[in-house]
Formats: sequence, structure tokens, C-alpha cells
Amino acid sequence: MELQKAAVQAAFREFDTDGNGYIDPGELSSVIHNINPELKEDEEVRTLLAACDTNKDGKISIDEFCDFVFSDSNTAVLHTWHLADGRVQQKFIDGHTRMTFTDGCTLDVYRNGLKR
Repeated sequence: MELQKAAVQAAFREFDTDGNGYIDPGELSSVIHNINPELKEDEEVRTLLAACDTNKDGKISIDEFCDFVFSDSNTAVLHTWHLADGRVQQKFIDGHTRMTFTDGCTLDVYRNGLKR
């Protein structure tokens, strides 16, 4: 766990390009673009910032970053569609998609396969 935390802290320092101890929206936009160029829209930056920035000061501290990375619920929803047939489809910041059927069953689609 300590090695993982050290790696996450190193990643934070890399993302904090101005070295002020915070990841601001501009730095976050650069990070998102480097990870997945399809996710560079302002809405997606705001969604991820809102998920990480627990004290709502408009920037991400190293503690907030670590809490987000090690959280069980660290997958921010980018878009939600309510379909005419009652299904709900969601796209997440990590790139996977979830379909929730009317009976409550879910199907998660990842780039490398499916998970039920």
C-alpha cells in the first residue's frame, strides 16, 4: 500500500505542473487530454474536479487526489441518458459504459471486455 501511495503522490506532483501543491482546472484538463484525448471537454473537467475537490475550493490537493484514487467510488459519471424503453445508460470518466435495465440488472462495458 505504501508503494501505491508513493506512486500516486508522484503522479500528483507530475500533474501539478506549476508546483503550487494543487491541481487546478487547467492542469486537470492537460492530464485528461494526455490520458484520453476524447475527454478534453470543459464539462468533463468540471465533472472530475467536482468528484475530487471535496472541500470545493476549485482545485485538488494531494490529500483529495489520494482519497479519490483509493476510494471505492472514484468513477465519476460524465453523461447519463434515460432511454425511451426505461433503460439508463451512463458513460464514466474512465471510459467504460454502464447500461442499467428496467429489472435492475447492469452491464458494464470496458475496452477489454464485459463485467456484469
